Amino acid sequence: MTNGTDDSPSRLANFLTPTSLDRFLSEYYDNVPLHVSADDAASDRQELMDSATVSALLRNTVHWPEPGLKLVANGQSIASAHYHSLRELANGAQQVPNADLIEGLMRMGATLIIDGLEDRVPPLRRLCEALGRQFAAKVGVNLYASQSGVAGFASHCDPHEVFAVQCEGEKVWRIYANRADRPVSGTILRDQQAIDRAKGPVAYEIRMQPGDLLYIPRGYYHDALATGGSSLHLTFGVQPLYGLAIFDLLRDLARNDTRIRAYFPSANDGSRLEQHLDQIAEIVADLIRKPGLREDIAVKQRLLAGRGSAEPTSSSDRIFSRTGLRAHVEQPSSGSVLVLGGKREPAGFLSDAAHWALSQSSFTSFQIEARFAHHPRGEVNALLDLLLKHGAFVEQRPN
Repeated sequence: MTNGTDDSPSRLANFLTPTSLDRFLSEYYDNVPLHVSADDAASDRQELMDSATVSALLRNTVHWPEPGLKLVANGQSIASAHYHSLRELANGAQQVPNADLIEGLMRMGATLIIDGLEDRVPPLRRLCEALGRQFAAKVGVNLYASQSGVAGFASHCDPHEVFAVQCEGEKVWRIYANRADRPVSGTILRDQQAIDRAKGPVAYEIRMQPGDLLYIPRGYYHDALATGGSSLHLTFGVQPLYGLAIFDLLRDLARNDTRIRAYFPSANDGSRLEQHLDQIAEIVADLIRKPGLREDIAVKQRLLAGRGSAEPTSSSDRIFSRTGLRAHVEQPSSGSVLVLGGKREPAGFLSDAAHWALSQSSFTSFQIEARFAHHPRGEVNALLDLLLKHGAFVEQRPN
């Protein structure tokens, strides 16, 4: 979270314009596709990316995480040896992407794909943060660029929400009538013949032009077709938590219950095993209803969404020094608790920040805000005030 006012709502409103956020949530989100034409309202979507910026990224970035940058032609990945070259770096000679080779292959019909662009382009990162906060989701953005007409992407569906923005050129998208039932990464059909049988007839055919936005809910089969000219578009993938996450979160809570840690009775004794499983089912059902699990889900959502980068509140940073007061964090199923001497205070969603703070001999306000930037700054400040109030820390002023 930055020092100023959070501008996520206005950033998101501009991204969706002229469709209001309320209308998007009530009529389209996780329901039906939406095409927003740039002609319908003023928006800076088209300015999110351009070919000059792509060229600069290719020439100014040495290391790309695998497989963060790749080239595809006729539906097949091009071996990196065709667009890497040896370069002498500070830590020795390495094979790195060569911008001239990449652009040459693009002129021959290859499509450039860059994943995780939010880590390299600040305006895209801020937009991803706005989407992440709204949908309590992990958000990433990929780039697709081609300099000549190329074969379209094969039909597929995604396990997340898709927002596509056309930045240059044109691209025709087809969205099919059928929709996979809430797919996750492990359940998407991979066999192209099976996909083609499952997708049904074309329901929407949309010609995307610069500044247009296309929203495709999770599970809708779709493909993108060449138009014969150059094209540059971005896709934002929005992935909220879904039910399977609960099993990982329950594991830590359940570990504290001695009945969960008991051995299973032998399967040869069917009645005892059945009773044991019934008991575990009751324990798990009880844990699901407890505040501790809700806290864990909320913190996980905050971590997924991110909160940007902290900024110093002033030129004089606050310094906190640990006292000898015995203090620690407890995380029972009833909810996280700060134990400060003989007092117990609810930790809420900040158990991670509280645990870190109590493990330090000293730290500054900027350090804790930067390390736990996924938490609102007001909540972090309230935690610091609580630690001071109970004597776990004393505040020192800089010299």
